[in-house]
Amino acid sequence: MKISARVCLYCVLFLVGSMCRSQQISPQPVDRHQHHAGPMCVEDEFTKTEASIEKKALTLLASQKYSELDALAANFRKSQACFENGYWQLALLYKSITDLDTKAPEQDWEARLKLIRRWFEQDTDCITPRVAMARALVGYAWHARGNDWASKVSKDAWPLVYERIAEATRILEAARNLSETCPVWYSTWMKVAMLSGPDRERYDAVFEEALAAFPAYTAFYFSKVWYLQERWYGERGDWEAFAAVAADKIGGEKGDLLYAQLYGMCTSNEFMEIRLEKRRLSGHVSNADSKRSVGNIRTQFLPSASIAQSVVSPESGS
Repeated sequence: MKISARVCLYCVLFLVGSMCRSQQISPQPVDRHQHHAGPMCVEDEFTKTEASIEKKALTLLASQKYSELDALAANFRKSQACFENGYWQLALLYKSITDLDTKAPEQDWEARLKLIRRWFEQDTDCITPRVAMARALVGYAWHARGNDWASKVSKDAWPLVYERIAEATRILEAARNLSETCPVWYSTWMKVAMLSGPDRERYDAVFEEALAAFPAYTAFYFSKVWYLQERWYGERGDWEAFAAVAADKIGGEKGDLLYAQLYGMCTSNEFMEIRLEKRRLSGHVSNADSKRSVGNIRTQFLPSASIAQSVVSPESGS
C-alpha cells in the first residue's frame, strides 16, 4: 500500500508539473531562508538578486573600487550565501563580471577583458581577480572556438583557443600560491579542462580536492557530469553512474534534489521523472513517503537545472 500511495501521489504531482510546463511556468530558486508559495515569487527573487549583484559588481569594476569588490566576494565566500537549490551567490558575482555570450561582438569581449585585466594587474594579492581573469579567458576561448563540434571548428580558431586557455592555466596555477582559496578556482579549472583535456586521473584528483575544500559547492557535480559526457571525455553510462553515487553519498532530500538536477540537466524532464521515481521505489531515496520531499524536487528542479546548465556548461565561464 505504501508503494501504491507513493505512485498515486507522484502521478498527481506529475500531472500538475506537466500542466505548469504547458503554461510555460518556470519557477526560479529562492533564498534558503525564505519560503514562497508560488513560482512567480521565486522567479522574482532570483532575478532581483542577480540584477542587484550584477549592477553592483560592474559598477565597482568600472570605477576601479577593487577593495570593495574583493570584500564583496570575500563576504559571499565566507557566508556561502546560496539559494535553496545550492546555487551560490558567489557564482552570480563572478558570472556578472566575466560572462558574455560566446557570440557577443569582439569589441564587447575586448572591453570587458580590459576592465578585468586592469583589476588583475593592480590587485595582485587577492585571489578574486585571478579567478575572474582566468574565467574570462575561458569564455574568450569559447568565443574563438564557437559552440559547434570540434570537427566543425575553423582551423584558424584553434591557435586562439589554445593561447587563451594556456594563459588561464598559468593564472590559476600561480593563484595556488596565495593563502586564500576559492571554490570558483576549482570550477574554473574544470572548465579549462574541457578544452585542454587532462587525463581522467588528474581531473578526478582535482574534483576530490575541490569537494574536500568546499563540500557545499554543488557546481562541481555539474561540471563533472559535463566532463563525463560521451561527447567529451566519458564513456556510455559514466555520468549516470556518477550521479547515482554522488546522490547516495550526500543522502537525504539534498541527495534527491542533486540527482534530479543532474539528470534534468542532461535529459528531458520526463525521463528525469521516471528515473527519480524508479530510484525512489527501489529504496535509494530516503524520506520516500515525504510529500515535502517530492514537492521540493518538483518545484526546485526546473530552475536549478536550467541555471546550472547555463552556468556550468562547457562554453560558459563558471
